[in-house]
Amino acid sequence: MNENDFIATAPAGVEAVLAAELAALGIKEPRPARAGVRFSGTLEQAYRVCLWSRTASRILLLLAAFPAADAEALYAGVHALPWEEHLATDGTLSVDFAGSGPGIDHSHFGAQRVKDAIVDRFRMRYGQRPSVARQQPDLRIAVQWREDQVTVALDLSGDSLHRRGYREATVLAPLKETLAAALLLKMNWPTIAASGGAFCDPLCGSGTLAIEAAWIVGDRAPGLLRPHWGFSGWLGHVPALWNRLLAEGHERAAAGLTRIPAILASDRDPRAVRATTVNATRAGVAEQLRIRCQDLTQANAPAGPPGLLLT
Repeated sequence: MNENDFIATAPAGVEAVLAAELAALGIKEPRPARAGVRFSGTLEQAYRVCLWSRTASRILLLLAAFPAADAEALYAGVHALPWEEHLATDGTLSVDFAGSGPGIDHSHFGAQRVKDAIVDRFRMRYGQRPSVARQQPDLRIAVQWREDQVTVALDLSGDSLHRRGYREATVLAPLKETLAAALLLKMNWPTIAASGGAFCDPLCGSGTLAIEAAWIVGDRAPGLLRPHWGFSGWLGHVPALWNRLLAEGHERAAAGLTRIPAILASDRDPRAVRATTVNATRAGVAEQLRIRCQDLTQANAPAGPPGLLLT
């Protein structure tokens, strides 16, 4: 299978954790960069990263890079790409644009110009054009224009990867799932759990840290609950390959439930406890978590090897 170039985006400061995670997923020589990690691999490897990465925000498939001195060069470069290999003529698309250059001083105008270049190519060649869809488009396109250089990519993730699919209830200022996972990995939670240590979050909010802790040691792929992906309507998508990875993920998740150690989640706010219970149930780990409504002063570490307290 041919290899392509990809970018796994992440918040600043998470790049090293993400690079280590990608290496553990079989990616050779992941290269940390600003707000992300670059890597090369096959489509199967990219699918695996989409499904299994706990810390990446998005997975971008790089299509092209070209110089552009002004807005017309931007249009021409995008127009020249073989979009018919990626999107059906009656399909839908969305464009995310970052950066600026001569003739483009706002991301909205940049996205509009990119969209025009794509749909004009379809109209000229086939007499019809794709339409724009803000929600779950067939093709989500990410374009960056900085220092006279344009990068064009396909967003394979669709919605941000922090949207795991289990957050049905929330509280004020919830912690993003990807950041929660990065904190747990940075604190060596898998090693602590392997030695029998417990996890405790005495200010659990909506339960994000506790659920992510259970998913990590329970070997559950964080993408299993997501109903839609950025590649779902992409013409390059290989459903049989993706379905095989999904089946493997479900098997591993079922087997991993027995490996989850004691995980305590508590909060003095009954609303937070209810939110944690709802979300843990959706995440499939409610029976593995000890969820309690209690004050911080009542929280006690369970007996056993040293564990991890994180809140």
